[in-house]
Amino acid sequence: STPSLPLSNGRPPFQALEEWPASGNDLRPQSYPATHNMHMTRERLIETFRTLDEPMAHMIMSTMLSIYPVEQICIELITPTMCEVGRLWTEKHLTVPEEHFASNFFRALLINLFHITPGPLSGPYAFVCCAPGEAHELGALMLALFLRRRGIRVAYMGQSIETAGLLWNIRRRIVQS
Repeated sequence: STPSLPLSNGRPPFQALEEWPASGNDLRPQSYPATHNMHMTRERLIETFRTLDEPMAHMIMSTMLSIYPVEQICIELITPTMCEVGRLWTEKHLTVPEEHFASNFFRALLINLFHITPGPLSGPYAFVCCAPGEAHELGALMLALFLRRRGIRVAYMGQSIETAGLLWNIRRRIVQS
């Protein structure tokens, strides 16, 4: 075992999955050991959302993205964090502005990651959008980002896309192929 510096609470960071505390809602990484505990990071992010501290949220996410793959961050950090934010909002422990701040922070992060990820110039399209009336787009954004990172050409259209226009665009792509 390699020596490690203690965290601010005096304990050393977790060095291996076996050292993780048992918890029913702890999502353990499947591909990389947790040098930064996702649960502790979720708690830190929620505190930054409570105080509307965007620079700190960026610092936390930049650190995590430098350690873990985007897919792991989305599945094990962003999704559970937003679930917890939703729970805290429904229990009136977070305000609507704090919940929207968290959602918009992650939305902007995912959109930026999507746009800086190069996609192929040709090949079939994957159309990714939200159903009519659906304003919650983080899941669709994650899907679009995952597909693009796998080398698939993605047309991301965002929230509440009406069916007729979507079908027209799909038919137009089929004819052009």
